Amino acid sequence: MDDIIIVGPGRMCVGIAVALVQYDYSVTIVDTKHRNPGEEGISLKKAERDIRFNLELLNKLGRIKKPLDSMMSKIRTRSGLGDGPLPARFIFETLPEDPEIKKMFYAGLGNFLDDNTNTVVASATSTISLDLFQEQFAKPENLIIAHWLNPAFIIPLVEVAINDKTSQSAINITMELLRKAGKTPVLCKNSPGFIVPRIQTAAMNEAVRIYEENVASVEDIDIAIKKGFGFRLSVLGLIEFIDLGGVDILYFAGMYLSKTLGQPQFIPPLSTKEKMDKNEIGPKTGKGYYNYEGVDMDVLLEEKYRAFFKMLDLVNKEKE
Repeated sequence: MDDIIIVGPGRMCVGIAVALVQYDYSVTIVDTKHRNPGEEGISLKKAERDIRFNLELLNKLGRIKKPLDSMMSKIRTRSGLGDGPLPARFIFETLPEDPEIKKMFYAGLGNFLDDNTNTVVASATSTISLDLFQEQFAKPENLIIAHWLNPAFIIPLVEVAINDKTSQSAINITMELLRKAGKTPVLCKNSPGFIVPRIQTAAMNEAVRIYEENVASVEDIDIAIKKGFGFRLSVLGLIEFIDLGGVDILYFAGMYLSKTLGQPQFIPPLSTKEKMDKNEIGPKTGKGYYNYEGVDMDVLLEEKYRAFFKMLDLVNKEKE
């Protein structure tokens, strides 16, 4: 039985395959799209070529030590799902972000799964609701979302989205597989945008608005993100950053920006207002969104500062 099947030979498929073969998983890439005669294998060959290119790059950078041919031997390809049950214990779906394409795939997928096996199927969608897929799928309890971030073979995070129909077995199998593949999975409820795409979309839209308002050039906006906002987020999570800066700072900044810019997205969230009322504004009061009782703030801050200097050394090294 193949370890893993990836359906849809696009960029996300390539990134996931590169990540998996490094950890000795066998991967079969399946192209389910109807192709014109003579074009059936073009996308699959491109996927293989891109996988080899990325593995060669990782080898050149000293990130992997395994023989390239050994890893490439774990990649197989096929056009179509075939006739019988799919020989897989886990399937990643990486089809285009078109709800109709994905719905059609899940409506027919049950015909290719063995009734006696509990094959887990994970969609790599970045935005579409799990509910939409489960309505079409014969085994909704075995369907989950595993949203990898591009480039998938580099970024550690994978968002795993579930709902009340998702079985605990499917959750456990998915989390274990991702951890064994060197990833950092986080569990979240099925919600539009999950975690990262939702935050990312808000930030990107605001960056474009700043450009449209002639506040700064696109070049300076990107420099500000890379050297400031993004630099800090490599060490501090957003909620952690709120606490260390002070929940009150976020509250007053939000009130000012919402009033002066007249844009509702800056209005402080309800929990921020509640924490202001309770005087839970961060380490200085013992609690913010995190609890700081018994935490040695000198030690915590030193750890963060050391991490910042490591990042600063990396940034400065790029200039050399």
